[in-house]
Amino acid sequence: MINELRTQKVITEIGYRFLNDKNNSTRKLRNLLAHANLSKLSFSMIEDGREIYYPLTKNENCLKLCENVSNVLFNLILRLVSYSFSEPIEIDLDKEIQTIDINIVKFTSEQLLKFKGIDASTFPEWQELNETDKYRYAENASDVNMYEVIFKMIKYRESEI
Repeated sequence: MINELRTQKVITEIGYRFLNDKNNSTRKLRNLLAHANLSKLSFSMIEDGREIYYPLTKNENCLKLCENVSNVLFNLILRLVSYSFSEPIEIDLDKEIQTIDINIVKFTSEQLLKFKGIDASTFPEWQELNETDKYRYAENASDVNMYEVIFKMIKYRESEI
């Protein structure tokens, strides 16, 4: 259907890719959300020259994703619906779509643990766990890096006394 809309010039090539690109599109995101363990998924954005990851298991991150794409999606839907009007609404979204720079990223449970400063190979029973349990453990694990910083601060303060 999206291909037909592009052929009929109801949506532009840029709008088509926004909806249907294989790597980073609303269609891919929808399919991932419908069929995947959310712990695997993050989206990334470039902020201050750095790639920042936003896990989709956090409500605030999902809201941030919606903030970035909802206006375009709403206006695309409005444009599609308006084609049945006597005078369709022409909305040029190409420039706005091109400003959206979001990548959908999948991480392994081992990568999620590594981000938290934990090496999965230190758990002898890790390989025996099923995939869902691995992600659950990774999602619920404490961030060792954070504790390391806290303990260093405590040690530093004690040395000042």
